[in-house]
Amino acid sequence: MKQDRQQELHFEDLAKQFTEDISRSKRIFSMEDAMQDNTMRKSVQKHRRKMKRKTVLEYAIAFSAIAVGLPVLLWYLYRQFLLFRQMPEVVQFYLQRPVLGVATLLGGGLFAWALYHVKK
Repeated sequence: MKQDRQQELHFEDLAKQFTEDISRSKRIFSMEDAMQDNTMRKSVQKHRRKMKRKTVLEYAIAFSAIAVGLPVLLWYLYRQFLLFRQMPEVVQFYLQRPVLGVATLLGGGLFAWALYHVKK
């Protein structure tokens, strides 16, 4: 009985010591505390820069694919299938309405960007 009580007290002391050790070596949980810790702040900043570069790269890939792919696609369709027999009229239409041409290009870019992200 006395030995059980001593063992129980011993385990309680171990648990208390463990809890104190954990609380002393506790990692940072709040973003404010993280920004005060120099190593953690640098790590957070590095991660943010990496995500920003990744986003810029995704936009660059999408818009360059549109810039290269759209003329190639139009040329292919024109040469192979002669679907655009009135191509000069289409070009003239967009030259007379540049805002509509830019809106069409941006709409195509947005569509390509959406298709790119649907796969993920």
